[in-house]
Order: sequence, then C-alpha cells, then structure tokens
Amino acid sequence: MLMSWGERKFRIRKDLVITPLKGRKRRSYRVLNPLAKVSVCFGSLTYTVFQHFFKERNITEVQRHLKERHALNLSLTALESYLDLFLDLYLFEDCWDLYWERLDKIKKQVLAEEIKDLAKGREADFTTLPFVEAMILQAVINALKERDILKALEYLSDLLTIDTHNAFAKVLREKIEKKIIEIGRRPKLFVFAEEWKEKALELNHALVVVILLCLGISLSPLFFFSGRNNLSRIAPENLKIIQIASERLLKVKLDTL
Repeated sequence: MLMSWGERKFRIRKDLVITPLKGRKRRSYRVLNPLAKVSVCFGSLTYTVFQHFFKERNITEVQRHLKERHALNLSLTALESYLDLFLDLYLFEDCWDLYWERLDKIKKQVLAEEIKDLAKGREADFTTLPFVEAMILQAVINALKERDILKALEYLSDLLTIDTHNAFAKVLREKIEKKIIEIGRRPKLFVFAEEWKEKALELNHALVVVILLCLGISLSPLFFFSGRNNLSRIAPENLKIIQIASERLLKVKLDTL
C-alpha cells in the first residue's frame, strides 16, 4: 500500500543538471532533467523549496525546515502543490508508483504492451541467487508477461528491500521507470495513434461493409422495380418514402459499426 504524502520521503534525482541564471533581478535556476528531456526555470522561492529535497525528506520535515531556517510559513497544501509540480517534471527518484498513477488508461495499456517482453529469457540470470530472491524475480517476470506493470514494480521494490545490491532488480526497475516517464511525456496524439493502429484491420472491414451497403441500397430499387412490372405503377410519393426508409436504415447500420 502506498504511503500518504505526509509520510513519504522524496529525493531529487542525481542526474539533474542545475544551472544558476545570471543577469536577472531575482536569483533563478534552470533545472534540466536528461531522463525526461525537460528543462524548467525555477524562481528563488520554488528553488528554495526544491533544494530541500536534495536530502531525502517528507513534506512535514520540509515544512518545519523552511520555517526554522528561512522563516517561510508554507501550509502542507502549498507544499503538496510544489510536489505536484516536481512530479510533473519527473524530478524525483524512486517515484515510479506516482508516475504510474499519472498515466491515463490508454498510456498504461501502451506501456504494458511495450515492456511485456522486457524480462523475457532472463530466468537464467538469477539461477544462482538465494531461493527467496529467485522466487521474487520469477514473480516479476510473470507479472510482466501478464502486463501487470504495477505488480511487477511492487515485487521489485520488495526484492530491493531484501537485497539493495541486486543488480538485475535495479537495472530492471530503472528500465521500467524510464519507460513510464517516456510514455508519460508522449503527446496525446501519439498515444491515440497507437490505440487506433490496432483497430485498423477492424476499421477496414467496417469500410467494406459500408461500401457494400451503399451499393446495395443504391442499386436495389433498379433491380427490384425493373424485374416487377406490376410495381412500376407505384406512386412517386411512395417511392420517396421507400428511399427515405432505406437511407435511415443505412444510417442506423453505420452508427453501429
């Protein structure tokens, strides 16, 4: 179960590139995140809050430190807003669960599809591990094959709690977290394109049905009436009714495709 933000500790990523900006009235900083390929400029207040997470802290600890060292009285609600900003920019490490929660349903499906084979064929890499660690890693691989990313990450966290130096678990979790961030940064249009790509074949079949229906409805009066002399005397207004009914039937059929 995930901790609340009041209990959870956050730490800034070690690979960030932070540059003080000169020539401005107020001191500001540019923060570059190479992993997420995002760059942002923080003013003095935002950076003052941000720098308190260079050491692993929760927001209540930051709140107390800001008050004691900087005479800044920020509410927990305000600090949560700062955390939201930092998480949107993927500036914290070991926050895969919160980054996962920020993905919508479609992006989660794309993620599961793209990393389902990430650990495929890797069982041989941990045959020499202790039994419990090997069992957890097997559970990780099974979860990935089942496209259950959240379960796989939870197993990896459990394993790294048991053995913080397990190289395979660390590399695998870093790869998954990197993929979560990559997909989280993708534009919506790209994600929708991924979803519709899978429906292309189905859509093509639907178009064939539509074309056949259109041809059938267009040509059916010609074949129907030309073959029946006794119907050729139908009044024009009745033919109009038949035409309208045919068009409505086509519309209903199209709406169901």
